[in-house]
This record gives sequence, C-alpha cells and structure tokens, in this order.
Amino acid sequence: MSLQIWLPLTGHTKNKGVWNSTAEFYPSNTNFITVDNSGKLGQCYAFNSTATNTGIYHADGNYMAEHINNHSFSICAWIQTTATDTCVISLSYGVRIYVGDSSHTYITLYNSSRTYACSAGLATNDGKWHHVCGIYNVDTNKIQFYVDGIMKKEVSYADGYTYASSWSNGLFVGRDPNNSTVNDHYLYKGKMNDVRVYDHALSPVEVAEIAKGLCVHYKLDTPSSISNLARNVSYSVYNNYASAGFTASIANTGRTYNSCKIYRLTYTPGSDTTKLNNVKTSLANHGIMGFRRTFLANTKYCFWILCKPISHPDTVVGGTASNISGWTEIPMKKYTDDWFIVGQCRKGNVTTDKTDSIFTSFKTPSAEAGVPITIDFCCPHLLEGYDNILPEYDYIGTDPGIVDSSGYNNHGTGNGSLAVSTSTSRYSYSTVFDGSSTYIDINSAIFPAVLNESFTLSMWIYNSDSGDRSILFGNHGLTGSFFNIEKTTAEKVRFYWNGNPDITLANTSLTANEFSHLVITRSGNTVKGYINGVLKDTSTTTLSGSIPATATNFRIGTDSRTSSVRFKGRISDFRLYATALSDDDVKRLYEVSASVSKNGSMLGYEMKEG
Repeated sequence: MSLQIWLPLTGHTKNKGVWNSTAEFYPSNTNFITVDNSGKLGQCYAFNSTATNTGIYHADGNYMAEHINNHSFSICAWIQTTATDTCVISLSYGVRIYVGDSSHTYITLYNSSRTYACSAGLATNDGKWHHVCGIYNVDTNKIQFYVDGIMKKEVSYADGYTYASSWSNGLFVGRDPNNSTVNDHYLYKGKMNDVRVYDHALSPVEVAEIAKGLCVHYKLDTPSSISNLARNVSYSVYNNYASAGFTASIANTGRTYNSCKIYRLTYTPGSDTTKLNNVKTSLANHGIMGFRRTFLANTKYCFWILCKPISHPDTVVGGTASNISGWTEIPMKKYTDDWFIVGQCRKGNVTTDKTDSIFTSFKTPSAEAGVPITIDFCCPHLLEGYDNILPEYDYIGTDPGIVDSSGYNNHGTGNGSLAVSTSTSRYSYSTVFDGSSTYIDINSAIFPAVLNESFTLSMWIYNSDSGDRSILFGNHGLTGSFFNIEKTTAEKVRFYWNGNPDITLANTSLTANEFSHLVITRSGNTVKGYINGVLKDTSTTTLSGSIPATATNFRIGTDSRTSSVRFKGRISDFRLYATALSDDDVKRLYEVSASVSKNGSMLGYEMKEG
C-alpha cells in the first residue's frame, strides 16, 4: 500500500508519489493556471478558467487499470473556492470529487450505468480552505467522504466498483475529462494544494492526521537531521584491474545538477578476457569511491548518490561497502528521466566501530576492450540513524542542512556548531543551541501563507537560559518586524504579532533545566498556549495586519539581532501545522508524537527515555 500520486502543487507539478513523474498542464498553455503565494501550504495553483478546456493532467498510461479497477483507493486535496458545480479532481470518467451547490460537496463513482454519490451535506465553497477526502473500500463496498478530517457521510456501493478500460485512464486535476463539449461545471475555479491518491482506503485517524496540514517538521534528533555527513566528500577511483591494463579516472565536469557538482568517471577496459567479462557481469572490483570514514557500532547508516550512465545505456550501478558486514544494497532506480539513485544501507547490528570505504560500482553488459565507459555522479548523501532512504529526501541536491521531514522540502540551514545531545527529551534526542552562535535559518513562502491563517507551532524544548530573554522562533528584523515567539526573563512565552498585539502568555511557562512540550495555536484572533499537553492561556486580542508575502525568512533560536537574544538549551521535534490543533490533538501530540508516513500509514517516534 502506498501513496501513488502526490502533487503538492506548491509552485511545481512534480509527482512525489511512487509513480515518479511530472504532471502536465492540459493544454500546455498555462494562462488559466497560475502560481499563487496564498496557498494553504505556501504556494498553490490558482485555476482561473471559466470556459476553457484546461487543467493539470497526470498521464500515467495504465494507472486506472492497475490501481483503481477492483481496488480500494483514497483521493485527497486542499481546496479554496466560491464556485458552484465545479469539478476538483477526476480519476477517469468514473470517479470524481465535485463541489456542488451551497450544501453539497461529494465524490461520485460511476459503474457502467449507475452512479453513486456520497455527499458531505455541507458547503465547501465559502472562500475558506478545506481539506476534502473521498474513499472507496473494496472490502466493505463503502464510500466515505471527509471534510477537514471529519467523516461526513458513508454510503454502501452495492454493485462494487469496476473501471471500464474504455474510459480515460489518467488523473485530472481541475477538470473533468468528460468534456467533449466544454461546460463550466467540468472546470475547477479556485485554488488548490496537496492532491493525493492512495491505492488503499485510509483510516479515519490517517485522514485526520493528513488534514492537520503538517508542513514543516524538523526532528533535530540525529546528526543527519542537522547535517548530511557526505556533503564534503572527496571522490577517488577504485580500480582493482590496473595491473591488467584497465584505466580509470574521475574529473569535475564543471556542470551542476540540483546545485551539486557533477563528476564523471571514465573507465576503459583492457584486453584481459576474464576481467572484461567481470566488468560485464559483476558489480565488484571497479567503481568510484564515495568516501572513507569510521562507522560507529550499533548505529544505522544510509548512503545514496545520483548516477547517470553516459556512454553505455545498459550500465547498471550499485552501492558497495568494502568490508563491513550488515550492509544492504539499494537497487538502482529511476530518480528523473536522466538520473538514477543507488546506495547502501546498514542496520544497527554491527557490534564494533569500523573504518571503511563506501563506494559505487557498476557492470556494463555491452562493454568492449579499449572502449571507455563513462558515468556521471553527483549529490552524495550519508545519514546516520536511518537504514533506508527517507521520503523527505525526494529533493536531492546540495546539503539540505536541517532536514524537513514533512515532505514539502522546507529545509533549513544550520549556523554555528549545532550538535545533537543524547540526553533525551520525551521521544527523541535533541539539538543543542549554545546561546551565542547557533541557530537555524529557514526561507520559505510557507510562513506568510500559514501564519496569516490558522496554525500550530510545536516543539520539545529544554530551557537552559533561566533569567534571560531569548527567541524561540521568528523573523524580527529579517524582512521587517512581524512575528516572534519568545521566552521572557520570567520564563513566560511571548507572542509578538507585528507589535499589535504583543501578548505575554502569563501561565505558559518553560521550567528551567527540564524538557517541556510547548505548543502555540492561532485560529483567527484566538491564540492559545499549551505546556505538556495542557491548555495554559487563551488570548482573544485582535491581531492587526498580516505578514506580507515577501516575509519568507525565519529563524529558530534567534532573529536578526545580536547574541543577547539567542536561545540557550535544546530543541527537538519542531513542527508547524497549517491548522489550529484542538485541545485533544495537542494532548495526543504530547503523549504520542505521531505523523503520517509517505505511504499513508501512521508513524510514531521510538521512546528513548529510560
């Protein structure tokens, strides 16, 4: 079970689901679909069509036949519209999510001659952002429809759903493919974010978690969460056949991909027949070395790199560890049309520290004596504490620094000597801020979009700064004086909104020298402060003005001012949601630090306290 199609629509149409491809504008003219900075999750797409055959089409030829016919499925999206009778998403001719009149938003399933509709019985065309989710469960023959994480209707689909192969087989966003004559109701009018199609029926808990809109998530609990350990790797050639006349070299091409330098391996086989056959059939004894380092005992590692065969398209690249047991290869798989990803991962079952080399190797079935084999490499990554490629690394480029695990690539940049402390918080290790030189920079359009609406800010925080004022999160002086969450000299939490208002949450206190779970929520003019899952303060003072779209620079641990306001202590599990969590949600977040994985299943942190 997996997330098949995921179009965040945050300024691009890349599919981040397992059908890894890019959606297309239909037609290619994008005059009626524009990028808008006021999305639910940062940037979004605005569909401005009124009577034009347009939309976004994800053209995966046999998708419907393979994943919808007699299968369960779930379709989700964030929408903002004032239109009536407008199609949001369509899976072929037979499955649609529609916004109807002032009292209906629904999913329809059409099977040969019968249409079943499951209506939420309420309006979502009120000009506000709503999360909609339609689900079909093949095991129960039930259709469900959710709005804002809550199931509004469930109906039985007595006949079962069978996809007709003669129908259109793609995902259409913002239009209905049944448009032989162009009518208004075939075309979506409004804004949209985060279109998802799962090949299974989500549970009520999973739908509710997705609808919370987790859009920034810094775990800050391992060295890899604050640094890519392979960012300064020095490439070198591993050529075990030099004595047989095989030659190899590695050179900087002077080109980049995803802001990473591209290096080219040139490997020329000699005339030794036995070793030439090994080049054709074996991944061993020839390749490009990534790096050499000491790998710690009982510690997980995952290494991967991008590669692109140049001279011989049949070249297969693999990942290799030279001596350490316990490593498992990540088979070469497509990353884009030109680049492939490959690597090695190790579980934490090696009992001694070991210095060793991690490198890539290859085989080329069409290799010939004296004919150079060329392969490009770039973007090496090594993560400590993980034994698989992380879904948040679907953006692979220059060191993202502070890894955003939400999947929206709002990666941060660490400044100063950030380090991970193994003194545990409730659920994980934590990152140390020294109060003078360490902080995290973040630049994302998501902040003005989210902070001007409803939001939740959550973090585990260890306060070593007793009696001093310090900035926990904000952008004072970076792009204007707009927003800060601060700790006062009296250990209270201060909510500063462009100077109007300036709210001190008198009962929301951070106890010195121990971990506290701090949550701040905003819904309209209502601001709430929570400590360890318990509501401590509620303010209803009017929040005047808004954060402008240009205010995208924020920091954790300080703002633009001197070290006098830099935070001293430890932080882990920093989260920003695009909704205001309820009291019960905050309590559950304190008790079980949960999230939803890329395939739609629930995740929780491993307990690390004694």
